[in-house]
Amino acid sequence: MSALRAHRFYRRSRSPGTASSTMDRLVAAVIAGLRQQDGQDLLEYAMLCALIAIVAVGAIQNVGNTINTVLWQVIAAASF
Repeated sequence: MSALRAHRFYRRSRSPGTASSTMDRLVAAVIAGLRQQDGQDLLEYAMLCALIAIVAVGAIQNVGNTINTVLWQVIAAASF
């Protein structure tokens, strides 16, 4: 179901005469944001940066664990 169709369904399912609520404003803001495609490139770059950051953190942790293991093996071999 597209966002616009979902919004129309939400509007029809509400009882008439109710005051505008926070949910109504939130739905309107989400629909307006989905209609705009200006920020789509920015969102894609942000998601790409987040993915790169997650991979980098994982790689650094892996390298750190490897270095830790090697150093402890050296210390164990050199113990007096």
